[in-house]
Amino acid sequence: MKKTLWVLCVWMALGTTVCVAEEKTSGAWSVGIHGGVALPTVREAVDGFSETGWSSSSMVGASAMYRWSNGFAVEIGAQRYTFELEEGASKFGTLELTPIVLLVKYQGLPQGDRGFAGHFDLGGGVALGKFSKGGFVTDLERATGAAFAITTKPSFVFQVGGGVDYFLTKWLSLNVDGRWLFTKMGTDWSAQGPGGAAALTEIDSFHVSNFQFIGGARLWLR
Repeated sequence: MKKTLWVLCVWMALGTTVCVAEEKTSGAWSVGIHGGVALPTVREAVDGFSETGWSSSSMVGASAMYRWSNGFAVEIGAQRYTFELEEGASKFGTLELTPIVLLVKYQGLPQGDRGFAGHFDLGGGVALGKFSKGGFVTDLERATGAAFAITTKPSFVFQVGGGVDYFLTKWLSLNVDGRWLFTKMGTDWSAQGPGGAAALTEIDSFHVSNFQFIGGARLWLR
């Protein structure tokens, strides 16, 4: 965990340094795509169940950004990744997580049309989730004759990160990023069986905070 934090700090510092000497330019729009891996940073995926955890997940995303001539920018983006909820060898199910975030950024540009620049950002938004039952839950349904319903609630997310860009041309750049996303998602669990229905109130949230290593490309419209 400490090593990951140091990596993020170095990237953000490098982004700040590279942004200092940049070409003066007018405002510009850009659109980007990215992909990478999301690594859970929580010890307990479900409150009160210390042995529960999430698998790591591949992720993809896209964003649109407007950068002003002074380097400050706003970006709106969405990501999609899938975590497996596990407890030892038991697979409880799969959470499809879609954070939609609005970021405030400082985005550097290189001198000339090619070269290195950097950026850092922070912001927040909402995470939408969908949970699909896994083998452990479906086996439990067959054994008990009960049907389990598991729903998720939209949750607030906070995100901070930074990275380095390399401009191949004036219109195309590549980037490597580290991002930390914090969120706690509310859940409702219930069971319907021969004896009636019952809410499982002891399971009320998922902790889904994660660190993301990302690579991407951005098209600049300027």
